[in-house]
Amino acid sequence: MESHLKKLIFIHGLESSPQGIKAQEIRRVYPDALIPEFTRNVEERLQLLDSLIHEPFYIVGSSLGGLTAIAFAVQHPELVRGMLLLAPAVGLFSYEGIDDQKRVFMETISIPPSIKTYIMASERDQIIPYDAILRLMDNSSGHPRLELFKLDDDHSLNQHLDVMMSLIDLLMQEEPSLV
Repeated sequence: MESHLKKLIFIHGLESSPQGIKAQEIRRVYPDALIPEFTRNVEERLQLLDSLIHEPFYIVGSSLGGLTAIAFAVQHPELVRGMLLLAPAVGLFSYEGIDDQKRVFMETISIPPSIKTYIMASERDQIIPYDAILRLMDNSSGHPRLELFKLDDDHSLNQHLDVMMSLIDLLMQEEPSLV
């Protein structure tokens, strides 16, 4: 199990940082986890991941970090052992200011079937519509190792840090992805 500790990375959301509640909880339990500072730009986030990840990692991504995690997994499935996505930003209530290409990307993205993935989401989310999460599940239909955990919470999912940590533990105990 020790070898997996160095292979966990947390990708924070747009309005968060390595000092956020989820990042701090992950750091408390997994002190060797990578928790870098990310910009607001998805392309720059992906470039940072490309520079950091050269061997298989477990990825936890929150909101925009979840969308970034999926995009990285699509590009590099061989470098992703498993993912926990926390209210991934795969849709918005309003697409004002979002160009059509980015909107279509969010609405059509799917999770590579080789990667064990857990998703935590809430119908009470004020940022990411629950229907968008269900669309991601539909886009990924036939995925043999994809599970959705519907929680009663807001977008932060901070009321369910215990569930987050349990799912990280479970994800890291399972066999790595078969690519």
